[in-house]
Amino acid sequence: MKKFMACLLYSGVMGSVLMGGLFYMNHLIEKAETTYNMFPLMIFSLIYPLIMGMLFGLPQMISRLKRRGVLHFDVIKFAAIGLPALYIFVIPIFYYFTKIGGCLPLSRTIMLSDSGGTVLLTIVGVVLGYVLFESIGRKPDQSGSHVTLEENG
Repeated sequence: MKKFMACLLYSGVMGSVLMGGLFYMNHLIEKAETTYNMFPLMIFSLIYPLIMGMLFGLPQMISRLKRRGVLHFDVIKFAAIGLPALYIFVIPIFYYFTKIGGCLPLSRTIMLSDSGGTVLLTIVGVVLGYVLFESIGRKPDQSGSHVTLEENG
């Protein structure tokens, strides 16, 4: 029953964040159409999928942190999945706010595509948020399990 209530609460939070984010995004779209200021919409469009990905990874991270052991960050997982996602995630920021943005590999392909890269950037934001939380956990403490040279005699 306790697990059911936790899952129900988690679903409620996920649904609330999803719906609230979509309503706020619609508000930002309307505001951008009237003020011609796209900056708040662009920043929210990047941050919102990242937060959703973090929320997807939150239950697993909490269960891993409850275990015994040493706090651990999985560098290999983050380097293999997170760094490429982070690169694609920051392309719009560099593209619009720096002079080198258009020179970065893949920047023109992503930013000048028919959809403006929105689908790709949304997926990458969710993946990056999930991998950030998926990389955090606890590793079993191995300090007493190895044999030293002095113990062998």
